[in-house]
Amino acid sequence: MDYFVIEVSEQEIKREKEKARELRRTMDHLVPIIRGGKSVRGNVAPACKECNFKKKYMLPIEWEEYLKSGKR
Repeated sequence: MDYFVIEVSEQEIKREKEKARELRRTMDHLVPIIRGGKSVRGNVAPACKECNFKKKYMLPIEWEEYLKSGKR
């Protein structure tokens, strides 16, 4: 089996790692861990920090109801 060697600079690696850290900060668990959710692809979605903080431990349906209630 042939493998390709790709040269990646330290600067590029550092930049990509920072992007990955930022993505982790903006990911929200659809079913919160405290309510039995897991950190798997199907249970995370991007969310801004403010919305993620407000959502806390709510399930998506609870979050939708909260938003509809106008309590923002």
